Amino acid sequence: MLLVTYSAVPHYTSSLNPTFYPVTTQIQLYETSNVIEVHTASKTYTPTAYTMGIENDLGTSAYAVTGRNATAGWTASFDMQRFSPLPSSNASYTWNPGALSGSTQIISPTVSTVYTLSGSTNGCTGTSTVLVTVNPSPSLTVNSPSICSGSNATLSAGGANTYSWNTGSNSSSIITNPTITSNFTLSGSVGPCTSSILATIYVTNIPTLNVNNYTLCSGSSVSIIVSGANNYSWNTGASGSLIVVSPSISTQYTVTGFNGLCSDTKTLAVTVFSSPN
Repeated sequence: MLLVTYSAVPHYTSSLNPTFYPVTTQIQLYETSNVIEVHTASKTYTPTAYTMGIENDLGTSAYAVTGRNATAGWTASFDMQRFSPLPSSNASYTWNPGALSGSTQIISPTVSTVYTLSGSTNGCTGTSTVLVTVNPSPSLTVNSPSICSGSNATLSAGGANTYSWNTGSNSSSIITNPTITSNFTLSGSVGPCTSSILATIYVTNIPTLNVNNYTLCSGSSVSIIVSGANNYSWNTGASGSLIVVSPSISTQYTVTGFNGLCSDTKTLAVTVFSSPN
């Protein structure tokens, strides 16, 4: 703010029959907001017209306070007038880098950049600079685990300073146990910049094997059938949902069924009876 004080400035009614009227006033110029305040301690009544306002040093541009533009008969005592002069219609602006013109610019720099503004109006020029800081967006990472139904899964994130999950958690990792394959949204921030990423927990149902016990006579064979899974592994080394066995004595067989990484194991018995002689 620029402050200028005028003390007992002589004002005269006319050059032919001058009468001295002292005026004490103070002008406050708010340079960053284009606001001007005129504080007047006292101005006595005069029949001559007076103007309150500002003008440039050449007298080519001026702005008068409303109601006090070449107006006679007004007085002031501990008076304050606050106003903003209208911008000059011939003002021009140039921004660099880019040689952009106009008072307002929309920019999209990829790196932090200092912009210089040059402005001119009525033969007066000025410059100012502004730094536009470009922060990198966080590069988020998150795992997408596979689990069996009924198990817990841990989602762990990285690449940011703060985190926010759609579950409401603000931790870098969460533990959850969805019953079906589910998506989770993660937002991460570094300073004012935010990125989002999707994490998926893949849920596979644990198989439930269906097996039966069998009987046969010695010297015979039996087909053992199992169901309830996608893949099977037997303790005999065989695979598949059907195996043919010919045990000479009663035997137990173990089968494991798999749905992906999820498994169920069952044991069945084949009872062997001796054939009559």
